[in-house]
Amino acid sequence: MMEGILGPDSSLAGKTLKELNFRQKYGVIIVAVHRRGRNLQERFEDVKLAFGDTLLVQGPARRMQQLFDLKDFINLSAPKETPYRTKKAPFAILSILAFMFVSLLSGLGVISPVPIVLTALVSAIFVLLTGCLNSNEVYQAIEWKVLFLIFGMLGLGQALQYSGITEMIATQVVKSIGQVDPRILIALFYLLAAVLTEMVSNNAVAALLTPLGIIVSIQLGVDARPFIAAVMFGSSASFATPIGYQTNTFVYGAGGYKFGDFFRAGFPLAVILWIVASVMIPVFWPL
Repeated sequence: MMEGILGPDSSLAGKTLKELNFRQKYGVIIVAVHRRGRNLQERFEDVKLAFGDTLLVQGPARRMQQLFDLKDFINLSAPKETPYRTKKAPFAILSILAFMFVSLLSGLGVISPVPIVLTALVSAIFVLLTGCLNSNEVYQAIEWKVLFLIFGMLGLGQALQYSGITEMIATQVVKSIGQVDPRILIALFYLLAAVLTEMVSNNAVAALLTPLGIIVSIQLGVDARPFIAAVMFGSSASFATPIGYQTNTFVYGAGGYKFGDFFRAGFPLAVILWIVASVMIPVFWPL
């Protein structure tokens, strides 16, 4: 008997167990369905499954493993065991140290500037060639949807920048606020990023607000790094809703939480981090 949660791309979502002919097709039995704090133990065969539902599955271990391998379920009962490749550890450690050392020397100007992207790529190729990872593991480790989302949002951000819309918005912001202290603007940028990240992807928020923050800093004649840091931290502070980040959503379904639970626990934390960031960002990155 094992537990599994329906992932966001599950082909089972939106269908009932009767429609799926689940027992005959997969050779296992669904004992109960857990959804938003309630255990559905009777007549759940007619309930349409949804993303985040936790299912208690009973059946032969081999058939259940086949079911989990289809990626329709995310196994919650036992983590997937991967044998350690202890003989490859020195290569992995060497790759990390080399990446850090070359980046440090390049940043300090001791050696000719080397793009950090190139250094990271060479390190990744090194661990692949030395057998620390195989090609299949590398492919599975890449979040392709997130990667293409970032590409798309970066393209949108560049379009806004090249079309002049971002500069126009930044100019209007500076004109509207007049002689407001830039530290207040940093706090507002953090707040805007934190609010938006509760509704859309943090990558999208960062891609949209970073160019705006840079242009606002240029208009004010101050360093752009505090504004970029505000967007970076604010877009990562997704605590107040279960839809702000995929991890929140998984916990929301598996733990039986309610929407208000996230707000009660996450909103005070978000406010505390906003206050701390608004005070400390200008300290670490002076204007």
